[in-house]
Amino acid sequence: MNSSTEQNLTCIEYRTAIDLLMRIPLFSVIPIEAVKVVACLGQTENFAAGEVVFQQGEIDDHAYCILEGEAELLLRTEEGEQKIRGFGQGDFIGGLSLLSNMERLFSLRAQTDLCCIVFSADGFHKTLRQFPEAAAEILREIALQVFRWEYGLLHGDGKLCAKCTTKVGATLL
Repeated sequence: MNSSTEQNLTCIEYRTAIDLLMRIPLFSVIPIEAVKVVACLGQTENFAAGEVVFQQGEIDDHAYCILEGEAELLLRTEEGEQKIRGFGQGDFIGGLSLLSNMERLFSLRAQTDLCCIVFSADGFHKTLRQFPEAAAEILREIALQVFRWEYGLLHGDGKLCAKCTTKVGATLL
């Protein structure tokens, strides 16, 4: 995290964080008490328009939920930088980083001034130790999301993607 402005959540932001977290599939399956703990451990960070939130290739253990503003997901290739998609208020980015330190496959850059709630893997792991039953629910939700993603990749437009079939599924069996 490379923002110059970081602070604890205010009461209003805490309530907003709970509401946003409950809308995210990863958190919607765990007890509300656990969601409250995760929300409590979040920090707000502000990023100026044009500032990089995280960089492709870096190892990071944070997830971001956008409170205000817009960001763009970028992929750096040999041909240059390519915009993959945009994100806005309520979007949650980097959830798998809460489970393990992961190399960022993309960069995220603020398109406008951006305010995010940032969650750390350390805080998430503390929550799971306090609410161990939540871990099984989260694993089930992740498995379901991976299945949906893979199914959509293979059958997204009604046609089976021949190239995709050689690249998916084998590592999950």
